[in-house]
Amino acid sequence: MLFRSYDAFAIDNSRTTLSDKPGQDAQRATGASVRAVLPGPGEANWTLSAAHVDSHSVHAYDGDWGNAVSWAPYTYDYVYHADRDRQTTTLEAQLESPALVDDRRFAWLVGAWHSRLREGIVERSGGTYADPAYPEVFTSDFLGTSRYRANTTALFGQVDAALPAGWQASLGLRRERRTADFVAADTTLSPTDQQTGGHFTLSHPLDNGTVWVSASRGFKAGGVNPSPQLPTRLRQFGPESVRGLEAGWRQGSADGVWRGEVVLFDLHRQHLQVRTNEQ
Repeated sequence: MLFRSYDAFAIDNSRTTLSDKPGQDAQRATGASVRAVLPGPGEANWTLSAAHVDSHSVHAYDGDWGNAVSWAPYTYDYVYHADRDRQTTTLEAQLESPALVDDRRFAWLVGAWHSRLREGIVERSGGTYADPAYPEVFTSDFLGTSRYRANTTALFGQVDAALPAGWQASLGLRRERRTADFVAADTTLSPTDQQTGGHFTLSHPLDNGTVWVSASRGFKAGGVNPSPQLPTRLRQFGPESVRGLEAGWRQGSADGVWRGEVVLFDLHRQHLQVRTNEQ
């Protein structure tokens, strides 16, 4: 693993940092994947794939962004260090017919997908603060460990059809179930989400272009915020979803010299997941 400093902030907004405990921002990962295409029933083909990634990362920084001289006459010395181990395994099986070409009126695919995530974090933070004008010396020392496990399984499918007058229709659906477990010293959470997404699209090819309209629903599973400073009621958050309507036109010249595109869309997001803080 190659360790590099992570000290991009200077107290005076200059390009010269004063940190006396240079941080680290490094990762070492080992992974492998395999993919096979096999004949299926009739003209259909199976596509099978598997992947695994094992990684270890270190994230650390000087919590006070200075040193004894720069903070004098105050004592201000803090540090943060986190070690993270993460393993991810994914499996997918997909059965697909030939695409819409020539006189073929229908095309389809069905499949299943599974993901297994295991993650462990060890965090250390703390330091000392002292003001010469006051006798108290403030110190903190935190050591926390947490474990997160998640299993996600999804079934999906899509049907494409050639319609009269050169139009094409595409309908896709995805059903996903995610179970997770989060364990820390003071918290145990086990969120479970089930979500459905998909799209319906109508399109018409043009000479060197296309027009289309579509409606879709996407989603993102919920999870857990591991910050030990958060109250229990804020540790778990639910899934996010987005509904979209879109209409577009894309056109280019036959010689490829120019290309233009106009898209109108409306997105409606619910239960937005954002990174914020609370004091």
